[in-house]
Parts: sequence; structure tokens; C-alpha cells
Amino acid sequence: MIIQFILTAGVCICLLYAFNQIKRWPLSFAIALVATLGLIFIWQPEWSNWLAVWGGVSRGADLMFYIWIVISMFVILNLHI
Repeated sequence: MIIQFILTAGVCICLLYAFNQIKRWPLSFAIALVATLGLIFIWQPEWSNWLAVWGGVSRGADLMFYIWIVISMFVILNLHI
């Protein structure tokens, strides 16, 4: 239960950053979207499990890890270019 509050605080900081970067709207929209989904999955973890099973992955945590890998690759590619 405590970890949910810690994660929520971190995600809310990301949301504040997204709203602060409103001039760069595609990036800020993507950050806000990911942060909002993060808040939903923090407080409703069974939804991530349902989505994972629907997508063919065994657990919601594995699905989040795979999504994190893809997002990280996009960030690295963006920094490289």
C-alpha cells in the first residue's frame, strides 16, 4: 500500500513536468498519457493483468516491462538522432 503512494507521487511529478512542457505538445501529451495510464495501473493492478492476458502475456508486470523496453528504445533513438 505504501508503494502505491510513493509511485503516485513520482507519476504526479511526471504529470507536472508534462504540463510544464505544454509548448512541446506532442512530447507533453505522450508523457501525460503514459503517466495517466501509470496512475490507473498503480491503483487498479488487476486491469494490467487483464490487459496482459488479453495481449498474450502471462502477467501485467511483464507487460509493463515490455512496454518500458519499447519506450526506452524510442527515447534512445530520439537522443541519438
